[in-house]
Amino acid sequence: MPSPIVIVSDALPGDTLAALQTTCDVRHVDGRDRPALLAAMPDADALIVRSGTRVDAEVLDRAPRLRVVARAGVGLDNVDTTTADGWDTYPAVLKPASRMSSSGVRAVAGPDAVPPLLPGYGPDELLLLEERITGREFSVETLVRDGAVLWAGITAKDTNESATSFFTETGHTSPAPHLTPAQEELLLDANAQFLRAVRFGTGMSHAEFRLTAEDRVVLMEAAARPPGDAITRLWRLATGMDLDAALLDLALGTEPSTAPPRRRARQVYLDHPRGLLADVTAEDVPVHWVGEQGRWPDLPPLAPDAPARARAVLVSRGRGDLLGDLSDSQGRSVSVVLDGPLDSDLGTATRDATARVTIHAVQPSPAETSEEALR
Repeated sequence: MPSPIVIVSDALPGDTLAALQTTCDVRHVDGRDRPALLAAMPDADALIVRSGTRVDAEVLDRAPRLRVVARAGVGLDNVDTTTADGWDTYPAVLKPASRMSSSGVRAVAGPDAVPPLLPGYGPDELLLLEERITGREFSVETLVRDGAVLWAGITAKDTNESATSFFTETGHTSPAPHLTPAQEELLLDANAQFLRAVRFGTGMSHAEFRLTAEDRVVLMEAAARPPGDAITRLWRLATGMDLDAALLDLALGTEPSTAPPRRRARQVYLDHPRGLLADVTAEDVPVHWVGEQGRWPDLPPLAPDAPARARAVLVSRGRGDLLGDLSDSQGRSVSVVLDGPLDSDLGTATRDATARVTIHAVQPSPAETSEEALR
């Protein structure tokens, strides 16, 4: 699979270039040399500029493969947004490259929606304006040794993007339900191609994909790390294996223990009342304040045919924290972890479990609702 060609037309920090060069064919062009810039554009999959490059209709017309124009910094004074009105990459996603937990990721319907969002970013932040891909979202967790895949699992993700302009993850299900064998193969094959393309050696990979209605697989982002939230715990409930221990085995050069799914596990985040978090209670489900205690509960796997039920309520915020909109992952507060047989309907168990959880909040004083504190 050929590497995407990225044209860099202004000076960028060395570490940024080094990161790009691990997965991309980076080509340097002086953006002030107009003929050189135009000559480079037919091969470009992406263009990264600062203030020295003027991006207008002439540049865009020379770039039939171009999918991303990234401005390293804030402001669109050097980008012809009138031309962008007719660009076919809208709707799009505005994404700060250096943040995590979906912070600052916003859906934009057209070029007029971008400028009002820019004051919310730092003056030196690298912003990516990407084509918005619609479709179901998945992550693929992979254990790799010397480039060979030892184990891979597909997790389905839920987000709040259908009702908001944000992309906050609100749930995970491992293994992912409602996939045909052919769709599973598409996701696993795309993940394997990615690992080969970046020459992944030994460790754990976490890659996120979208699967469109036409069964097109699109890589969204990836990292050499375990997955976040409770996904490693979900896979333990689903398979009986410990991904954290498997990663340690890889680091020590020993053979990790792997297993196929025998159950299905889910983590679902609850919406919360706005105000100061006072308490969380649940009927017949243990509540764990993981944010305050700094540790996760031990959730041992059950027999494959054990009935579906809630296993734990996880509170990721602390008492007294101000609860607001779910604009990013750090703003979430309470989730429920449950599991059941592979062929069970976890929807019923999810509705029953979440109905038994109550999040108690109190109204803050005006000083506590300052713009800096409100999430």
